Amino acid sequence: MNQTTNDLDDMIRALASHGAMFDGGSEASRRDIAEDWADHDFTAAQADRWMDAGYWDAATAAEARDMGYTPDTCLAYPADSASDWSGMEPIYAACNNDIALAKLVVA
Repeated sequence: MNQTTNDLDDMIRALASHGAMFDGGSEASRRDIAEDWADHDFTAAQADRWMDAGYWDAATAAEARDMGYTPDTCLAYPADSASDWSGMEPIYAACNNDIALAKLVVA
């Protein structure tokens, strides 16, 4: 994605508004993460919507988008493995590479 300084600044502001889990907690990591979201073809507004839904990893959000999901798509663990993941949100687990996004089901 061809990004301007303003686009990147908008992305950095979106990341910062979601806190350290989303922006890495430092200016340097915030810039790298903003570039990663832009490299996955998200605008700041689009990334903000995915972050609102809990996606803190650009690659996972891009994979969900490419699978036809939207930030409003509610994902859950498959019934046969839900007890294995008690206490961990499905999207967090997918962003953390603890479970493949493709294994989650639409709730």
